[in-house]
Amino acid sequence: MAGGSLADEQLKDKEIGALVAMRLNSESPPRSDDVQTESELTKKLLLQWDDLIVKDGVIYRKKVKEKRADSNKKEQEVTTGRTEIFQLLLPRSEVSKAIELRHAGSVGGHFGVQKTMAQVERRFFWPGWRSDVKRYCKSCNECTKYHRGKLPKHGPLKPVLAGAPYTKDGI
Repeated sequence: MAGGSLADEQLKDKEIGALVAMRLNSESPPRSDDVQTESELTKKLLLQWDDLIVKDGVIYRKKVKEKRADSNKKEQEVTTGRTEIFQLLLPRSEVSKAIELRHAGSVGGHFGVQKTMAQVERRFFWPGWRSDVKRYCKSCNECTKYHRGKLPKHGPLKPVLAGAPYTKDGI
């Protein structure tokens, strides 16, 4: 923790602090008149009021993920189940540490952007989390040392027309 408990960090955060204070003090969403002076981000997060859960003074976001399995037809997808996950509403002060642990820590392994995003999504939520994860992975020293981008495209293959035997072998 940067400077206290997680609940304190959530309350002090510039981005989510106002929302956290409202959610801790009330079970019902605030009226639109009460939030006119709040930031656009706070208003956006207030739309998810019913998904914000308080556990031990800390705010989590409930997310329902539907597992889908592809059927034989490309146009159809079959739902195989629903899973509820609880994502910690992460204060900005903890974002870089959380990404680093998911990308390079014991559950990480420098597996790239998509797998790091999946690891982060299972545990955390904060505004703009996807772009933060992409930016972190693209600037990771270990990853950039070994991954140098896409390989150059090769030209089209040309058929080799042989006349007599061994004429193309340089003999």
